[in-house]
Amino acid sequence: MKSPRRLPFAGVVTRPYDQDLLANVDWLGIKPVYVQFKDLYLTQEKLTVLGLFGIQSYSTDPHIRVVEWESKLYVEDGHHRLIERAIQRGETSQGVSLCRVFMASYTLSVRFV
Repeated sequence: MKSPRRLPFAGVVTRPYDQDLLANVDWLGIKPVYVQFKDLYLTQEKLTVLGLFGIQSYSTDPHIRVVEWESKLYVEDGHHRLIERAIQRGETSQGVSLCRVFMASYTLSVRFV
C-alpha cells in the first residue's frame, strides 16, 4: 500500500488575520526574499487546473505575496504559482514579497522585508 504524500508546506489554514489590514500595502514596492516552502501556510484550499498551468492568471505581480502574522508565514496571493513551482519544477524555496504585520495596542504597523 502506497503511503500518502506529505505537503511540502506547513499546512492549509484559514487566514488568522483580517485581509482589510492589507488594503494599503504597496506589494510591488517590496523587495523579494527567499523562504522555504515548509515554512509557508497556504490560505486557499482549492485551486483551478487552468491556474496551475498558467493558462488563467489574475495577478500582474510576479512574486508570491506572504504575510507574517504572529511569527508564522501565510500565503496571501500566488497560491497557483507556488504550487506549480513545487510540483512541476520540484522547487523547495521561492522568492516572495513578505509583509510583516504587527498589532500593538489596536494600532496596525506594517513592515516590509
